[in-house]
Amino acid sequence: MARRATHVPVGVLSGMLAVALRTPDGQKDRMVLEMIGAAIGGATAARWPDVLEPAHHPRHRKVAHSWVAGFGLLGAAPEKVRAWEAACRNLSIWAATRDGDMARAPAERARFRVVALVASILAGLLVGIAAGYLSHLALDGLDPSGLPMLGLA
Repeated sequence: MARRATHVPVGVLSGMLAVALRTPDGQKDRMVLEMIGAAIGGATAARWPDVLEPAHHPRHRKVAHSWVAGFGLLGAAPEKVRAWEAACRNLSIWAATRDGDMARAPAERARFRVVALVASILAGLLVGIAAGYLSHLALDGLDPSGLPMLGLA
């Protein structure tokens, strides 16, 4: 049975890989910041199934550890994640162009720089959350106990 020491690093790597595969070629300059967000999201969400359903015994898996949860996430998340990424990337680009305007006061440019940085990190956060949660289910699915279909029994 995979433990936290396994779930967290695999969640981080899954989130970072997902961002690397999803970042458009013209925006690779922001990919490092998005990977930071993906690492945070992946590390956090890779623990969620066990937070929702604590492992008091090997047969603790219920709804949060089910195939239905995994496929539900795969079915519902892609459009939301794409919209989130696009909105955050657009905000980051908008703020970065304002930061580059030398006619602005230094304090104002610094605020735009912070907005661009945070927006880039947030662009990867939701990708990391989805990848981290799914990586937990994948690891637990490899366990001899497997995953329940629905987990209501």
